[in-house]
Amino acid sequence: MRCHHCGQALAEMRLGVRLTAFKARLFDLVQRGGIDGISSADLYSLLYPDGGGSRQTLKTHVWQINELIADEGYRIDGRGSSYRLVNMRKRAMSRIRPISSIGGISNLASSSACGPKSERR
Repeated sequence: MRCHHCGQALAEMRLGVRLTAFKARLFDLVQRGGIDGISSADLYSLLYPDGGGSRQTLKTHVWQINELIADEGYRIDGRGSSYRLVNMRKRAMSRIRPISSIGGISNLASSSACGPKSERR
């Protein structure tokens, strides 16, 4: 998107953060990849159709986007051969066990061997 007065490229908003047009396109492609993400080869070919950038440049842009969106609870995860958008708050919540599983009743405590009828006098 460009300013209609001067033609300068305008920053685009994603997750409440200003991104350049290139970074916004990168973000959008990763987001559209969904839970499975987008392969790094596909992402690279879509962003650099003439092969103009390097894979290291792509990684640098991802790192810079992650710095910007971290406070919003998201990050672009680039493990293996794909990139995907991860909600870090949801991920953190899924690691927390419910209270009922922490101090649950053990089989020994509910065993009939511990009942009042089993006491020896």
